[in-house]
Formats: sequence, structure tokens, C-alpha cells
Amino acid sequence: MILNGVLTHRNEVVHGAKTKPARLIHQHDQALSSSARLGTRRTDEASRVWKAPPMGFIKINVDAGTRVQGVTSLGALARDHTGRLIAAVGSNSTQSLEPAIGEAMALRLGLELARCWSMDNIELESDGRRVVSMIESGKGDLSIAGSVTDDCLLLMRSFSKIRCSGVKREANKVAHVMAFFVSECCQLGSRPEELPMSVRNACNTDFEQRICLQ
Repeated sequence: MILNGVLTHRNEVVHGAKTKPARLIHQHDQALSSSARLGTRRTDEASRVWKAPPMGFIKINVDAGTRVQGVTSLGALARDHTGRLIAAVGSNSTQSLEPAIGEAMALRLGLELARCWSMDNIELESDGRRVVSMIESGKGDLSIAGSVTDDCLLLMRSFSKIRCSGVKREANKVAHVMAFFVSECCQLGSRPEELPMSVRNACNTDFEQRICLQ
């Protein structure tokens, strides 16, 4: 941008057009550079905040985590286009799982939640990049995580519209809270009022951050 300003100034001088002082060119380019940095920062901030699905869609965020006891826990929750929490589920495995296996199992749990509640038009979000990559490719690899991912792909065929995408962990924190705090007593399809306050508070925080960036 600075080079463009200098060349414009040179052409104006050579061809006799109205000139612009070099100081003003520098100030103008500084303002453009500052605006570009601000735009980049806002884009980065937005990518770290949960985004509501389009009207008519349900977004299901899923995550897996390792609890203090060393076992892997899973969490999934569904919200509509207003950010309203519809249903959620949490589950514990009996052992510590490889991260990719846990993320694939969490994705399958989210699909089971959607099927249990007869949801359709689904957006799935996970911060498990490897599993999301396999979903996008349409097949799992030869690992255990790949096998569970193949189960997910089969389940996905039962929905009219469904897509899966990867997100940053910061935009998936409610699912992380769900996985970390909810025990096996959380039944499939728990209603919002039955969930721990920590999960409901995390949902409220997501909503407030989304409003701030609009």
C-alpha cells in the first residue's frame, strides 16, 4: 500500500496532476494498515466464539476429555439458531482412550443424541481435526478411530441435511465442559434444567460473546 501511494504521488508530479504531500500519503497508508490489522483481529476473535446455526438447523458440539481419574469422558449438546440449549448428553468410558478415538466416540454420541430427539438438519462441530478430516474424506482410516468414524458416516446417512466441520477449542468449550463435568448418570437426551450449572453458565457465556461480536 505504501508503494502504491508513492507511485501515485510520482505520477501526479510527472503528469502535472494535483499532488498529495508525502506526509499525507504516509498517514493514509498507516490508517489503511491499522484498519487491516483490526479486521484480522476481529476475524480471529470471531473464530474463537461459538456461532449459531442457520434458522431451521440444529448445531451439535461434541468433545472428549480425560478426567482426573484417568478415564475418557464424552460430551455432546444441541442448540438452535437462537443459542437455546435443546438437549445434551455425557458419558464416561471405562479407560483412558487415545484422543482421536475419544473424539470419534464423542461425534458418534452427538449423532445418537440427534437421532434420539428426532432432530434433522444438523451441523456437527468438533475440535478433533483428525476425525473431522476423515468425515470430510468420506471414510475412516484403518485405526480404531477410523472404525468409529465409519460408524458415524453410516449414522449421518439417516439425516436429511447434515454437515460436519472443525472448530477451535475456544469455540467448542461448552462441549468440553459437558465432557469434563458430566458423569455416567447423565442420560441420553437430558433436558437443560437437568444439566449442571457449569454447563448452563458456559452456554450463557457463549451467547454473550456472540452478541458482543455482532
